Formats: sequence, C-alpha cells, structure tokens
Amino acid sequence: MTKILQVTICIVLALSSSSSDARNTHHQLSIESVMNSARAKDTLRSNVQFYFGDQAHARPSKSFGTFTSKKKSRALGRSDEDACRAAFLRAMVSFQDRVLREGGNAVINLKSYYHENDFSSATHFECGAGGLIASVTMVGEVVLID
Repeated sequence: MTKILQVTICIVLALSSSSSDARNTHHQLSIESVMNSARAKDTLRSNVQFYFGDQAHARPSKSFGTFTSKKKSRALGRSDEDACRAAFLRAMVSFQDRVLREGGNAVINLKSYYHENDFSSATHFECGAGGLIASVTMVGEVVLID
C-alpha cells in the first residue's frame, strides 16, 4: 500500500469516527437480561450477591465503603444494547473483584451514575452509547452480610 493511500485512509477514518463518536444515545436497559445471561453465569461467582436500587437485603455486618465502577465496551459493529450490556457486565465483574478483595460478599444499593446523574432502579441500568463505545457507570456499597 502506498504512503499516500495510507494517509488518505487514515484521514477518512478520522473524519468519519469523529462525527459518529459524537453521538451519545442514552439507554435504560434491563438488569435481569444481563444478570441472567449465559455470559454473566460464566463470569460472575455465586458467592457474591448484587442488590440494585432498593432491593431488600439482610442487614450488613460490615461495610467496606462505597465504590464506583465505570466501564466501557466497543460499540462499533454491534447494537447499542449489546455494547451497553457488555459494559454493564464489566462493571459487575469489577464490583465482584472489589468484594472479593475487601473480604465482603455483596454489593448493595447499586445505582447508575451516568454523567454524574443518579438513577436508582431495581430493574434497569443506564448506559450511553456512541459510534465507537458504550459506557456504564455504577455506584454501590461493598458489604459483608452474615
């Protein structure tokens, strides 16, 4: 490939990605659809529990603090929903790792914190998708429940 052709391709890609990446479509998607997926069942451990929004849970015997997980996923070449679900699952894996590292067994009061706006729901999470990436930010308290 000639140098001129390489430069031309780079310019075209740069111009097309800047306009497509500027899109920021906001989605509210089902937590259950991710948590019950085969990918989640293969990835998340059964000894770590997740409680979203105001879901009932036993009283924690210890709190390790409130943590934030912001995860992204490739959106290029797949639906916004698929990219958002992948980013959400990455956030849950991040919380799982934090729970295990701290010595807890659950995350309570999980809520979306997309663009610094709280969205607390037991059934849905928020995600933003652009032309290249999807992004999910979650906040939750890592705890030990006896």
